[in-house]
Amino acid sequence: MARNIFSPACEISSGVDEGSLHHQSWPANKSFDACSSKANKVQHLVQSAIEELSTATEIQLRKQGKRDSAAIIKELSAASPNRGTTIKKARMSFLQKPATLLPEQALVLMVDNGLSTRQYQRIREQAENLNCKMYTPYHKVKEAKQLCYPHSISVTETSAEITLQTLVDHNVSRICHIEFCY
Repeated sequence: MARNIFSPACEISSGVDEGSLHHQSWPANKSFDACSSKANKVQHLVQSAIEELSTATEIQLRKQGKRDSAAIIKELSAASPNRGTTIKKARMSFLQKPATLLPEQALVLMVDNGLSTRQYQRIREQAENLNCKMYTPYHKVKEAKQLCYPHSISVTETSAEITLQTLVDHNVSRICHIEFCY
């Protein structure tokens, strides 16, 4: 006899008399999400075998058009006990946002290694071709570079001038900014 494990009146062969399932008193009109005691509502399912539950879940997902989800349930139930852990770890590593260099860090990389703008952009392009979004776009690096220059600097063809106080103020603000960023 085929059992419908999604029905609260399903046949259970593990010591629970069939009559007790017919007299359960959860409201029929209350949705599952609105139930405060979900454990009580699914108690009849807990008695079922894992294979039955996974097969029924797989069938329901296929009926709803969720073939990928059904395939995952099938893989989880048919595979080794460690398969679930492997899938969970893969999902978590996929969901974690990869680290991206701050514009200031990218500027340090360029200066320390003597990279030209074109060299930096080529490295960034190659990394992105490998689906690595680690390098900041160059326009942000350029903005970070502009912040390194003090304001009110006067440049002519033959000289550059700045007041000492402006230079000191700028250096202090940059040091504070760097300390705050890192």
